[in-house]
Amino acid sequence: MDSVASASHALALNLAQALLCEAPRGDGLACGVCAGCRYAVAGQHPDFMRLELLVVDPEDGTLAQAETIGIDRVRALTEFAQLTSHRQRAKVAVISPAEPECMNAAAANALLKTLEEPPPGTYLILVSDQPGRVPATILSRCRKLAAPRPTMATSNACF
Repeated sequence: MDSVASASHALALNLAQALLCEAPRGDGLACGVCAGCRYAVAGQHPDFMRLELLVVDPEDGTLAQAETIGIDRVRALTEFAQLTSHRQRAKVAVISPAEPECMNAAAANALLKTLEEPPPGTYLILVSDQPGRVPATILSRCRKLAAPRPTMATSNACF
């Protein structure tokens, strides 16, 4: 994953944590200390799902690289979205990357209905560093948020 892709992915994960936070700060960022934040950081939040090219082997818990995000994982996401929130905040899923070479056509088509009519309080965050490559059927159902690369001065001000 290049630096732009990893920055986009990190932004998506931070947004997901902020949506799941039980005591968000005044600026909208996650507090980092509530139970929701702790669960999210540990990767154990019951209302958070990640569809990525890394998958956990259920047998031994090791990470493996997948070639694509397949239809079976998108169907699991659809089922996840239909469940009631465990922590009474939101349900969030991050799909990264959302480009067609990473999410096959069958998976993209299976995602359309959930994108079109997500249950209340459900957020699907699709990450793409090349949004022009995401299928038009998916893009038409999304609110696009551009995250331009910050200037060097802005980046340095954060440290």
